[in-house]
Amino acid sequence: MGNTLDTIRTGALNIELGLTADDDDRFGTTTHRNYAITEAFRRIWPRMARLTDETITVVLDETEYTLSTLRQVEYLELRNEDDAFVTRLNDWRVWTEDTTTRLLLPFAVDTRLSLVAVGWAQYTIPDSGSETSTLPADLEWIIVQGARALCFRRLLNRFATYERHENENRKTFLSVEQIIAMEREAEGMFQAAINDHRRSISVPRKAISTR
Repeated sequence: MGNTLDTIRTGALNIELGLTADDDDRFGTTTHRNYAITEAFRRIWPRMARLTDETITVVLDETEYTLSTLRQVEYLELRNEDDAFVTRLNDWRVWTEDTTTRLLLPFAVDTRLSLVAVGWAQYTIPDSGSETSTLPADLEWIIVQGARALCFRRLLNRFATYERHENENRKTFLSVEQIIAMEREAEGMFQAAINDHRRSISVPRKAISTR
């Protein structure tokens, strides 16, 4: 379990941005910075994800199930009442629309068995300042780099023309070129970190005979 959204902002992002106070809005208000953090969480999917399982309650004569946790399925297992492995299923489909993932089976499963799907889930995104994510705390620095890039991009977008950027009321002495360079550097670190920590497929998708 990771830190809260507020802690990521005040304990990491603000420091990376060089802010000495949380009410310093040179790179956006707390709302803007929180948005940058949550957007960074969204952007790491699907390259970064957590491998987990989800137990599906079998319904009589049902062949379609909506998954609540998994976004992508690697394999399916059937287990008995004692939660002991029975077999793997090798004929199934997954259909995803927006954030809804449905599992389609070619036949109904015996209700005396439980169906377990193993696959990838998106790291949860904290919706408020006190909420946490399932992303481990030691990987939150990746999110901070993505948030930095968005903060710099927002600052750049506020000065759509050089003339506006040169306005004497601007809140930074950075030039457009410097902001662009900072945004590219932060975005580059963000993308490189995602690639370095991308998920690995270590489980077979199809059933393997135990004989």
